[in-house]
Amino acid sequence: TLLPGDRFLVNKTTYQRRYVRRGDEVVFRVPSEGVKWVKRVIALPGDTVEVKDNEVFVNGQQLAREPAPLASLGAAAQEVKGELFEETNAGRRYRILFAADSKPLPDYPQAKVPDGMCFMLGDNRNNSRDSRT
Repeated sequence: TLLPGDRFLVNKTTYQRRYVRRGDEVVFRVPSEGVKWVKRVIALPGDTVEVKDNEVFVNGQQLAREPAPLASLGAAAQEVKGELFEETNAGRRYRILFAADSKPLPDYPQAKVPDGMCFMLGDNRNNSRDSRT
């Protein structure tokens, strides 16, 4: 999970060598806003996806999620207010956060991901503009 002030490198050639996979973090430009977003790939073209009561389902299977201690963030733990989890998607584990000061986003009804598209969610789940919106 990226925190405010984090810096990271982006490899712009990765997807010239392989297809995108569930669990990848992807940086992309939002043309209408002229900014770059960082989101997590949750579902691929042809998958069905649903978000219900903050639980994510891909192809009818709920993504496994277990609590992670805030202390695992080291010094940054003092800046984080909310619940931290480790989610598993297609064998890949990553951290997600449900911020304490944000309202849950509305459910996302079951839908098939169109060809050429991916379903993306932010790791800061209830405070993210992503494929749900």
